[in-house]
Amino acid sequence: MHPLLRRLFEEHIGQGTALPPGWGPFLSAVDRAWGGAEPGEEPAVGEATFRALAETISAAVFVYRGTRYVYVNAAATALTGYSAEELLGMEFWELVHPDHREVVRERGMARQRGDRVPSRYEFRIVRKGGEERWVDFTSATVQYGGEPAALGTAFDVTDRRNASDELRESEERYRALFEESRDAIYMTGEDGRFEAVNQAALEMFGYAREEMLGMELRSLCVDPADCEAMDAEIARAGFVRDHEVRLRRSDGGVVDCLMSATRRSGERGAVQGIVHDISERKRAEAQLAYGAFHDPLTGLPNRALFLDRLAQAVERVRRRDGAALAVLFLDLDRFKVINDSLGHGTGDELLRALGARLGEALRPGDTAARFGGDEFTVLLEGVSDAVVATHVAQRILDSLARPFHLSRSEVYTSASAGIALHSGGSASPEELLRSAGTALGRAKARGRARCEVFDRAMHAEAMDRLQMEMDLRPAAERGELRLVYQPVVSLPEGGVAGFEALLRWEHPTRGRVLPEQFVPVAEETGLIVPIGEWVLEEACRQLRRWRERFPGRGVTVGVNLSPRQFSRPELVERVREILADTEVEPSALRLEITESLLIEHAGPTAAMLARLREAGVGLCMDDFGTGYSSLSYLHRFPLDTLKIDRSFVMRLGSGGDAEPIVRTIAALAHNLGLKVVAEGVETAAQLEELRALRCEYAQGYLFSRPLDAEDADRLLEDDPRW
Repeated sequence: MHPLLRRLFEEHIGQGTALPPGWGPFLSAVDRAWGGAEPGEEPAVGEATFRALAETISAAVFVYRGTRYVYVNAAATALTGYSAEELLGMEFWELVHPDHREVVRERGMARQRGDRVPSRYEFRIVRKGGEERWVDFTSATVQYGGEPAALGTAFDVTDRRNASDELRESEERYRALFEESRDAIYMTGEDGRFEAVNQAALEMFGYAREEMLGMELRSLCVDPADCEAMDAEIARAGFVRDHEVRLRRSDGGVVDCLMSATRRSGERGAVQGIVHDISERKRAEAQLAYGAFHDPLTGLPNRALFLDRLAQAVERVRRRDGAALAVLFLDLDRFKVINDSLGHGTGDELLRALGARLGEALRPGDTAARFGGDEFTVLLEGVSDAVVATHVAQRILDSLARPFHLSRSEVYTSASAGIALHSGGSASPEELLRSAGTALGRAKARGRARCEVFDRAMHAEAMDRLQMEMDLRPAAERGELRLVYQPVVSLPEGGVAGFEALLRWEHPTRGRVLPEQFVPVAEETGLIVPIGEWVLEEACRQLRRWRERFPGRGVTVGVNLSPRQFSRPELVERVREILADTEVEPSALRLEITESLLIEHAGPTAAMLARLREAGVGLCMDDFGTGYSSLSYLHRFPLDTLKIDRSFVMRLGSGGDAEPIVRTIAALAHNLGLKVVAEGVETAAQLEELRALRCEYAQGYLFSRPLDAEDADRLLEDDPRW
């Protein structure tokens, strides 16, 4: 076949286009007609025949001599967008994109020189209108119309090139993502061994690339079951998402990971996956969980964790899986004094040291927790009876009684404990804690630094206290509370100088309830604050009536302030308001504060007393001599009066050591410019001793029992001085 025809039909058939009907015999005839040509000679083909053949194929056909086209087929006009007339008037280079003209020109010149260069290559052309297209171009030298010419055939490969470019860009993007990802990315083969890993994977697991390639993924699993579960899910669904697994580093460290993987297409068992390091998140979650269930100061379990463990232990006892259990409730004795005197920093240091020592004193399996403030709880499992629980509790208390060597000081303290036992039944964890707390209260009331076991009598007492609290709340509104007044006598003059207001409770069913029974309940529950205000208002109203009825007498009234009242910052303002409402001169009111309150809260107390003194009221220290270090504290407070406690006064005249003590107290008070009131005077001998010691005032049954307001009126009326 003539080379030109062969070239055309090779390209035609190469593009998958079927030959037109009847062309097979025609081609055979043409081939026979040209078969007699001499070797090396390319017979000329008739122009009409060439055109007829060229117009039937899908390839764009260009014939050009020099640089000008002499023939183009219909496919060429469709490819370029130019008509045949426009193309035949154009130079060959005008179709070639400017970026490719130099390459195409060099190839053409090389072919003219006879150099062996590829006859097929790709470049861009510019269609009419400016659109760019890629063509697959093949050129050859042929005889056309009896003269040498260049034949070019072109196929539009723009779509293929674009697809190839997109694929290449996609591959480049994937490779960039693969290598630059902060997550580890890997591919494994059908045998489960790594075939590709990125830099993040090498850094995450600490291997060199050549070490990691060929390793099995499952060899990194801390727990092989994790990887087996992931493989099973991939086998079932073809992928796995966010599978949590722990993988081991080359140095033995463990990485908490989230893994996602997909089966690679066409490869059974081969996967590609991504590994996200969640170690920081897991550590943060662990810290949050630890913080939620542990005390940040001591590191011990907190209330929530203790209650959870106690509930589990109670359930085990219920199922009879173990022996009985015991709950200990511990409280430091006088911790507030340490905290206030040495500072909160030292207080915190003491609590940390106490928590550590508490842990050392426990048996294996016991749980200690900080419940809050200076309160601690202990869960003892497997105890047989109260004797064992008490023995463990006493060992703990003994360990806490040893001195604590802190950074700035050596601190001695003690603790009290309440014990509640549980050997079955329906007691809840909260009830056990409440019972242990009740026993703790009994231990502190009986002298502290001891432990008490909860029993039924305590339960009855606790219920009675609860009922008393419920009854006490509306007592003032129902008129059950009233005041009585014990006279304070002037020893030099022999008449009534004033009264001390005392609170009484007449219960509708209990009858008269003693102050020592209900005042501690009121103090503990905070009811003492509204009750104390009621007492102050009622006493001031009565004081105004006396001063109006007995002008010139200078009658005063003393009112006791509770620690709860005294600790409230609005106390001074409330005193001023009550004095203004009742129109009482401030100097006629005497506020009495216990010695223990003054000593245990020395700093804040001095400031509060100074403000009360500025308000003009009298200030009295009650129960002097019952505390400790009294003499060193006394000069710090702006007091007017000192009350000698009845425990000293009642021993006067008995020949004991009471007389020197009372003399010392009276001398100290006089040296500080204070007046002295002796409490609990019951005998004439005591009175004579007090007069000899130059005590200004006294009160007690020798003069009068506490009186209601009417009887106090008659006492003032009968005063011989008036």
